[in-house]
Amino acid sequence: MLMNKCVFVQEYAGHPFQVRLGREPARNGYNMLHLYFGHNNTPKGDLEKRTSDPGTFSVESIYSKEPIRKYSYLKRWFQEMVYRNLMAACIKAFKPDFLFSANILFDYQKMMLRAYSQAGTKFIRFCISD
Repeated sequence: MLMNKCVFVQEYAGHPFQVRLGREPARNGYNMLHLYFGHNNTPKGDLEKRTSDPGTFSVESIYSKEPIRKYSYLKRWFQEMVYRNLMAACIKAFKPDFLFSANILFDYQKMMLRAYSQAGTKFIRFCISD
């Protein structure tokens, strides 16, 4: 068993490609936690743990108190801050060596980068869409 941990963070969506990509480090012995926002109602990838998945792979959804109000911009901004804080708490509890992050607002990326670089976590940001 490798000592490294790998967290793959998906902003809201749980897109198909990102969750498929998230399974690969687990197949190579990394502890892998895939986070996504459960209130988002966009099309999702295969976010259920399969019997063929290694024991080092897990998927968790993050829920805030209420679904995002997409067109109420001020309310949405506050709701997204709640989501960011919940996500950060999950990541801090997991204590990753590497943090992969995709499709999250740039301001959140900056906050995460600052917090995790101080903790020694390697931060990898990428943008990919299906």
